[in-house]
Amino acid sequence: MNKFTKKELLIFLFLIILGAFLRIYKLDSFPAGFHGDEAWTGIEARRVLKDGFIGFWSPAALGQATLPVYWTAKIYKLLGVSIFTTRLSFVLLSIFSIPFFYLFIRKILTPRIAVVATFFFVTDSVSLALSRRADYVAANISFFPAIFFLFMAYETDKTVYFITSGVLLGLLNHSYAALWVTPILFVFIWGSLLITQGKKPFTHYINKFLILLLFYFIVASPILAFAIENKDSFFSRSQMISIFSEQGINHARTYLSSGIGPFGILLHNLKATLLMFNFIGDRDPWNTLSEGPILNPIMGIFFLAGFILGLNKYRHKLGTIIFLYFPFFFFLSGSIFTIDAPNIRRSQISAYFTYIFCGLGAVFLYNLLSKKTFFFKKVFRLIFFLIILLTGFHRTWIYFSKISVGWTTKNVLCYQLVKIADFVNTLPKDTFVYFYSSRWKYRYETLRFLLADYQGEDKSREFGKYDLIASTKTNNLVYIFLPEYNNALEAVEKLYPEGRKQIHYNTDGTLLKESDRGKKHIFKLKFKKDRYVNRHY
Repeated sequence: MNKFTKKELLIFLFLIILGAFLRIYKLDSFPAGFHGDEAWTGIEARRVLKDGFIGFWSPAALGQATLPVYWTAKIYKLLGVSIFTTRLSFVLLSIFSIPFFYLFIRKILTPRIAVVATFFFVTDSVSLALSRRADYVAANISFFPAIFFLFMAYETDKTVYFITSGVLLGLLNHSYAALWVTPILFVFIWGSLLITQGKKPFTHYINKFLILLLFYFIVASPILAFAIENKDSFFSRSQMISIFSEQGINHARTYLSSGIGPFGILLHNLKATLLMFNFIGDRDPWNTLSEGPILNPIMGIFFLAGFILGLNKYRHKLGTIIFLYFPFFFFLSGSIFTIDAPNIRRSQISAYFTYIFCGLGAVFLYNLLSKKTFFFKKVFRLIFFLIILLTGFHRTWIYFSKISVGWTTKNVLCYQLVKIADFVNTLPKDTFVYFYSSRWKYRYETLRFLLADYQGEDKSREFGKYDLIASTKTNNLVYIFLPEYNNALEAVEKLYPEGRKQIHYNTDGTLLKESDRGKKHIFKLKFKKDRYVNRHY
């Protein structure tokens, strides 16, 4: 690998620091709320602290590998238990991948393309949304390191790179389910390189790759063994979302047509997935903005230019073409073959490769257009630089001002429950909670994690036996009414006329009203509905 110049090294370090800052900044507030899947991470990490070894697989959140949970438990030991530290444990893993993202691009393309692509990677709203969370979507720590060392192994033929790539590849089986198929991609890449680029005996290439596979199986073996012995548990989530399963087909029929089959769903998903980059995107507000595409118009132009011109530019470098285009298309399968397409989470690696194509296109267009500006090259260079800079930071602004605190995001991430927990945690630990909600149980994962020290009971018609009369003997009792039960407040006020009132305002509709016996107060939160949350509690 060519040595870094001093200037490039400074830019490289700046991009890592910028990416780290944007991923760590106010993690407890952006995104607003705390999803049940994130809470499961915290619950299982607490179990590690309490019990020690809990195995390599957990049934939590429909089943997931536990290796990242042990890491979260380590962070808890150092920094305590909170929303911030739970998310931080995964953010630190995502930060680890930033330098390898840069090094991979620098190796297969050029340093200038690596700079632009990595800048988009660390500032873009989709990348931020996928990394600032404590569920397994953010546990993609080893993909770019693994493929970087695979390329190094291809280029240098050194055994140490095969071993390193194999170890990192094995770690992917301990992360997000959509990345479990990565070994298939690596076999496909290596087979293609062997056929097109092989200059040594066939057995040489096979033996080297077998070394990679050996270390992959060693690292991945706990998960692979569990999968073999517990097929139903391991593949339960896959069965639910596959377009070829009965569950998946029935679900797809609820938003497509009642008679559609796997082939029809496949065609719909193919179209929807290809359109998600420049036209219509993911519907999940946790991932992107109001079904907006992954890329804004400027990045979309860069992407198309890079994608098309790259084929011509590197047509004689088959290794570069294979490492650049194969992963992009391969990971689209996570969205194409599952329900609710397009889905950015399940095709996240493809989303990250769009930044590479954006960097490629930006550099191509700059080189092309700069030749036409004979007398204004410095001015043009400044303008082009500002376009890239403003585009990236505008996407950052989109994330922090809209996506992460939008009312739909708050709804998905159980923001109401976080605010309930904030209030209850100010009360004495012997306070008993009566919980009234048509959507959540009191022991829903978010509250189970945030209110681990408080006992409570469901009193809603949906989840409990509806009653306003206290049956517990404690002197500290709090009634939690979510909006659908606000009409019960008046009756509780009559039961406890000495209660004190507090009113707080935010932006999500009336959140909760509650009365406390013993401490004798009534707590009330009011919220104003708005499309996006621009004011914070």
